Amino acid sequence: LYIDGEVVYSKQTPVGFGDITTSSNVRIGSGFKEMRFFSGLIDEVSMYDKALSSDRIKAHYNASSDDPVPQHVPESSSTLALLALGALSGISLLKKKNNVVK
Repeated sequence: LYIDGEVVYSKQTPVGFGDITTSSNVRIGSGFKEMRFFSGLIDEVSMYDKALSSDRIKAHYNASSDDPVPQHVPESSSTLALLALGALSGISLLKKKNNVVK
């Protein structure tokens, strides 16, 4: 687990995800049961089809934005608009109401 580009926890264990396809649901910020949501801020999420080296992760972190994460994502968010316009083919967005950090 990396936080701010630094390793904070590491454990090797076999994990099977099966065959994840473009029709598979991947949840970021909630578990498989939709009522269990992460209560915090998540910023600049990336997914890769292979493990990244520590140096590559650090480089990604160093290249990231210094802008603070908003406490509330407004309906007119440019990210939501980008996804809604289908700029990322094969990606769909499940939008939940009232995603507010308390």
